[in-house]
Amino acid sequence: MAEIFWSAQNSDPKRKFRFQLLVDRIPVWVVKTVSKPSVTVNPVVHQYLNHEFRYPGRVTWDSPINVTLVDPLDPDLARTTLNMIRNSGYRYPLDPNQAKTTMTKADATKALGRVSIQQIDGDGNKVEEWVLRNAFVTKITYGDLDYSSDEMSEITLEITYDWAELQTSGEPAKGYSVESDLRQDDADGTVRGSA
Repeated sequence: MAEIFWSAQNSDPKRKFRFQLLVDRIPVWVVKTVSKPSVTVNPVVHQYLNHEFRYPGRVTWDSPINVTLVDPLDPDLARTTLNMIRNSGYRYPLDPNQAKTTMTKADATKALGRVSIQQIDGDGNKVEEWVLRNAFVTKITYGDLDYSSDEMSEITLEITYDWAELQTSGEPAKGYSVESDLRQDDADGTVRGSA
């Protein structure tokens, strides 16, 4: 695919407002904002006499992502999100048996379900998709109330994850072939096109 310069009639970059957050238990139309994943390569420094040499170290996914939702009356997202915490294993400590119940990663990831962030083009076609692996809710903020404001009530979520996979995207920049791009799109981590 040839590169398209900004002055070309069919130039249409990815736009911030063209996105969908797809979570099993949250309607797509209540999502107001979402942050995309980010990754950090932690440098390791080796000192030799009067010099420093840097090497790539561990790769860490900068978790969590932040999500802002508008809270409609139906469905009641306050109840929906609190149920995610309860379905993760949390119980109110009403008696000794309930007090000893704790959350597990398996229950927490199941309670949230599949999480993907899609960017779409002007026709609604998916042009980029990030899938968050082993994602679960780590914080829910139910917002503020204010007599002087007529804004909609919002709920913010922090969703943590182990890693994110880029499932769909365009062609890499010039100089990067599919083989050198190391696009690990398969769920098992295999490199597309590898033998």
